[in-house]
Amino acid sequence: MNMAKDILVIDDDPDITTYCSSVLGNHGYRVRTATSAQEGETVLRAQRPDLVILDIMMESPEAGLQLANSIARDFPGLPVILFSSIADACMQTFDTSNLPVAAIIEKPIEPQDLLATVGKIFKENPEDTPAR
Repeated sequence: MNMAKDILVIDDDPDITTYCSSVLGNHGYRVRTATSAQEGETVLRAQRPDLVILDIMMESPEAGLQLANSIARDFPGLPVILFSSIADACMQTFDTSNLPVAAIIEKPIEPQDLLATVGKIFKENPEDTPAR
């Protein structure tokens, strides 16, 4: 039997962390949460997850990007998904190809987009992941 993948969701909006925990948890993932980049880094260093999902703007406008860069440096190969309410504008204005992230998902987050992106990173079909 496969062990559930461990996902760390870091967002300063408790509604987002609750929503992601529900959507991902109902599809067999183990979800831990943090409400700031600093708390997220502490949780991450205590136990490395299989995936980190984090907001770009938290306690400061660049907190998520700084944490993504720290993760890339300190945890090579650990995939990161960024959430952003400005993803489209960011991708049109800046070259995002050098960001150390596997994907960027724009808010508001649609459950099928979240599950498809996570499934793609884990190379699994979201429909094949057992619901709980």
